[in-house]
Amino acid sequence: MINTDQPINNPANDKLGRTAFATEIASGLVNSFKDNNESIVIGLSGNWGSGKSTLVNFIVAEIEKISKDQEQDIIVLRFNPWMFTGQKELQNIFLKELLTKFKTNQTKLKDLSEKLSEFLGHLTWLKYLHGGTSEAVKDVKDFLDGVNKEKDITELKQEIDKLLIESKVKLYITIDDIDRLTPNEITDIFQLVKLNGNFANTIFLLAYDQRVVTQALTKQFGENGNRYIDKIVQVDYTIPNISRDTIARILVDTLLNLFPAGDLKNLLEKEIESIKEQSFVKYFTSLRDVYRFTNSLKLRLSSVYTDLNLFDFLRIEALRIFNFDAYEYILNYKEELIAKKDNSNNTFGIQPAEKETIINATIFDALTKTVLLELFDIRDFGFHQNMDEEQLIKSRRAANKHFFDRYFNLQLGDFDIPEKIFDQFINDSSIEQKEIIIEQINEKNNLVKFLRWVELKCHEVEIEKIKAIFTSALNVCERSEYSRNSYFGFGSDFNFLINFCHKLLEKVNGIEEKRNIILDRLRSKNGSFTFVDYYLTDTVLLVKIKGDEGKSTYNYLWNTLHTGTEENDKVFFDEILQFQKDSVLFLFKGYIEDDTILNDDQLTMILPLMEKYHPDVFNTEFAKLIENDKKLLHYIWLSVRRVYRTSVTGTSFQLSDSQFLPGLNKEQTKERLENTDLSSLEEDEKKVLDLYMKAYTDGFQEQLFYDIDDLTKVIEY
Repeated sequence: MINTDQPINNPANDKLGRTAFATEIASGLVNSFKDNNESIVIGLSGNWGSGKSTLVNFIVAEIEKISKDQEQDIIVLRFNPWMFTGQKELQNIFLKELLTKFKTNQTKLKDLSEKLSEFLGHLTWLKYLHGGTSEAVKDVKDFLDGVNKEKDITELKQEIDKLLIESKVKLYITIDDIDRLTPNEITDIFQLVKLNGNFANTIFLLAYDQRVVTQALTKQFGENGNRYIDKIVQVDYTIPNISRDTIARILVDTLLNLFPAGDLKNLLEKEIESIKEQSFVKYFTSLRDVYRFTNSLKLRLSSVYTDLNLFDFLRIEALRIFNFDAYEYILNYKEELIAKKDNSNNTFGIQPAEKETIINATIFDALTKTVLLELFDIRDFGFHQNMDEEQLIKSRRAANKHFFDRYFNLQLGDFDIPEKIFDQFINDSSIEQKEIIIEQINEKNNLVKFLRWVELKCHEVEIEKIKAIFTSALNVCERSEYSRNSYFGFGSDFNFLINFCHKLLEKVNGIEEKRNIILDRLRSKNGSFTFVDYYLTDTVLLVKIKGDEGKSTYNYLWNTLHTGTEENDKVFFDEILQFQKDSVLFLFKGYIEDDTILNDDQLTMILPLMEKYHPDVFNTEFAKLIENDKKLLHYIWLSVRRVYRTSVTGTSFQLSDSQFLPGLNKEQTKERLENTDLSSLEEDEKKVLDLYMKAYTDGFQEQLFYDIDDLTKVIEY
């Protein structure tokens, strides 16, 4: 539900542990003043949103409870300063409300009401406050009956005090939200208290933000506002700050009760411990901050949570609410912040981290810089590695260009694609025509938004149409570059199209129907597979592996295809496994004939499985993979690049026994490299050769990382 910014009335609903504090104050007031007739002004000071109004409610409730237990008659006047405009009206309303409270107890306070009426008729000090006060007096006269104008005002005041004492009624007057008034109105309130705060048996309880009130009084009187407050307020209580633990607890409770049972609630329950430890939570200093944040989530999160990274969305939403300048900064500096490919000529694609430097150069506070770094510095600081493009897309991170706009364009449709294109793509085009549409849209850099709309529009679309879209997307994917470890990549159309097909498959009802769409795709290839087909089998089998291990498959592709029961899974996954074996063999043989059909990332994925599934063929053909020195060095580099660490100082590589791709004999390799004609090698190839020889000398140890440009720099982890 939406949380309103309303104070709590019932101490039983206390969320901040204020009840004990309220009881202490209330008990002190009732017990300390029950046997004397003094007046007192109490101040409750606290920051904006600290719960002052709630605390006033708790104190009044406790005063009423204790007074009732002790059979003490009290009157509580909750005076709302927002009801007036100007001091003339303030005096008028305050006195009328006070008289109305007296008239509620005609038995004890009839004489007091009459005396107060006389007193009001003689308040000559009204003229010293503002001009035109005769009108205020006239209003009071019209409200009151009988005024004896002969008595001295001091005598009347003494008689009123006497009646208050004789009645044994304690008068509690609360004035809240003083800090929300204008400076002039704040001054009027304190003058009102000053002039009315000395009646017997009368206790004023004022709630305000001391900083705001002090500034207003200083501006009005030209002196230290605190000293003015000290002249009026006898006892000042400072409301305790809300602890970080309390803020976190309230955030957790609010989030878990924000949405009905379902996938979103389940996701929040799963991630709640991580959420409360996030840096952006430090923006919350009051209940009001928590509720501003969660109310926004209530309106926005349910419609987008499946399309965005939950933590990135929460971070960006916190910036939007609590530091809008930083939110605008992200929009204005998108190109500097999103992950990008290294455009250098470096063969190995190495690029140092740069986002930290960019963000730290801003003028934002330390907390905001931390949140920005969490969004866009995609290094894994635990292992000093960059998050690759596959991970960015799989995690739907804001740092990826394909997902960035989703966080800021939650209302889809802000790009110019005619509705007829969507209709044609979904309902009235062949697979080949669909492929053309996808590629045309991609050329205009609108692929993400277009396919997001397609995904939304495919709700309850016939299964054959979904199957055709699925096939066309995978066919386009076959012509897209796959990169497993891109460095600051602009984005991967390959991975996005795969993810789109995954989400599209979720539109199909029934697990067998979903499985058949994938199987039909693979069967239709008649043994002539592409890397996309292999990748499809690999990601499907990964779900089975994780599911059989008892691990969550929530964030994995095709997660609904695994049931966890052998009778439901065996036939399907056995056929998928056979397709993987066949595709690996087909692609390996194809690469032997034409080494351009697979890039390095693709080949690195294929080789271990080739040795596992088809060892005889692999061993027979392996020599062709390293038939000359350049191919040998390339094969070594494929092994080297499997394990690396990146830090602000650069990237270093390990070469240990465990990371060698299959087939290499280390001794034979060393002998070949010792006899290599160095003059025939490029500089990058020489670096690989030197690294191999250095790692050989060191015994191919784990946790030794080499600077490939300077092998004297070795880091041991």
